[in-house]
Amino acid sequence: MHRVIPLPPEDFSQSPGCRLLLRERNDSIPTAPLPSWSGTGEIRVKGCAPADSFLIEVEGADIGCGGVVFRGDLVLDCNNQRKTSGLAVEAPAGLALRRSLLGRFHRRPGRHQINVPRACYLVAQPNYAAWLIGEVPRLRHYQQFLADGFPLVVHGDVRPHHLQALELCGVDREHLLLVPPEADIAVGTLIYSSPTYCDHIPSPLGVRYLQSLVGAPAGDRAARRHYLGRMNCPQRRILNEEAVQQSLARLGFEARAPESLPVAEQVALFASAEMIVTPFGATLANLAFSSPSVRVCVIRTKFTNEFARIAHLTSVRLSVFDQLKRSKRGFCFSAAKKELHQVFTVDVAALTSFVRRQLEGA
Repeated sequence: MHRVIPLPPEDFSQSPGCRLLLRERNDSIPTAPLPSWSGTGEIRVKGCAPADSFLIEVEGADIGCGGVVFRGDLVLDCNNQRKTSGLAVEAPAGLALRRSLLGRFHRRPGRHQINVPRACYLVAQPNYAAWLIGEVPRLRHYQQFLADGFPLVVHGDVRPHHLQALELCGVDREHLLLVPPEADIAVGTLIYSSPTYCDHIPSPLGVRYLQSLVGAPAGDRAARRHYLGRMNCPQRRILNEEAVQQSLARLGFEARAPESLPVAEQVALFASAEMIVTPFGATLANLAFSSPSVRVCVIRTKFTNEFARIAHLTSVRLSVFDQLKRSKRGFCFSAAKKELHQVFTVDVAALTSFVRRQLEGA
């Protein structure tokens, strides 16, 4: 049985029918400590070397759900720049690669196939941060092709935040081809830019592109202190979040649910705020739009490095509040779903004191 070979973009572009159009070199992101309530020094954002950005032209490509590009016996699995977790089995031509429950790739059809003469490509990531950090910056490579009449394929479960972000980037609806996740795509000429986010490492060049989308700040900003909560999110719930909101309201903070805000409003909020307090979550991807004068306090219900690295790239003053109690509800037998069963109780007085100190510049 013949096996399909997964390749990184630099090797994939050297195969017949593929051409490397552009390679951007990213600068490394240095190590940076973060101030925290506990002052333990345990929160230290490690330095990293972001992956380079590639723009590739592929003749005769098949694409499966999640952005796995297939040509001949070669696989370009660059969605979020993850390496393939398993080799795929060869099958008749015209079948795109799809990931199984075990993480392996197999050539099998979706419910139907869509044929497109030429296209640029994005994955409609359901997670807001994965979409904003990993997919949207790819548009900077597609502008000339869109102007030349290439449609932009958005592959997946397209939601309002996808369309709103594309509108913010100046992509007209007439340029869009929305393809559902159950469909495969056969493209005559594919223009493919590698995603700009993987393993909690954002691309500095991608962040710089997001920064370029922000206009001049408004002159009159009424509400400049915001608490962006997780009131409507099932994961990592804060049991006493209402008490948190009431306490911060006495310091002039307005409570908002970020998932209810249009993308343009989220961008304007982060660009013009004096201070933002929020539990760890995807809304922190909007740090890419913040000015250096913004103070952001993250309530540490979870912590990974990507948002702290974005804050470092944008010179945002980020701090972490880590005095909260973690507990569990119910039984969980799946590591992937354990966050659904974790709940938190915040020390409201300590948080209020910490936020007040941040506002005073301590």
